[in-house]
Amino acid sequence: MNILSLFSFIAKLSYEEKDHGRTLVWQCHRCGDVQDFHFITGIGQFKLFGMPFNAPHRTAYMRCKKCSFDVKIEPEEQPLADAVRAITDRLSNGTLSSSTYKAEIETVPAHFMAAIRAVSENWQCPGCKEENPMGFVECWNCQKPMPGAEDIVAEAQAKEKEAAEKAAAEAGK
Repeated sequence: MNILSLFSFIAKLSYEEKDHGRTLVWQCHRCGDVQDFHFITGIGQFKLFGMPFNAPHRTAYMRCKKCSFDVKIEPEEQPLADAVRAITDRLSNGTLSSSTYKAEIETVPAHFMAAIRAVSENWQCPGCKEENPMGFVECWNCQKPMPGAEDIVAEAQAKEKEAAEKAAAEAGK
């Protein structure tokens, strides 16, 4: 028995995913066309001598079925993923047209939907009416934020600030 085998017996990181099926039909920016996005949940845990060492870490994603592009779903937004799935089921059953589907999906107030829209479609600035490319979170012409992107930008800035403070604290040790 080599040392690597022994270590893998002593300490093990496990991760299991579950695919909850098609939840969204949307344009994937990697694939370039409309794809099925599946709702994926995962549980990861570190085990020492086969016994759980920490509380399970739960994750959730919206994943493109073709290219595996992931968008993280925060735990508090998981019920919104169920709402998106219910709308998608109505599209699949033929009780919704594609234009009505898109309009209903856009009313769901989820950060993961704003993140998918931010990278998959052009948007029009509410201030100057200029069309902006996908991926821009503020207008290239007047610098007004994309509708719904204020929270995403604030969250990203908070994470950057937290990372900078952590790096400064570690450098001071």
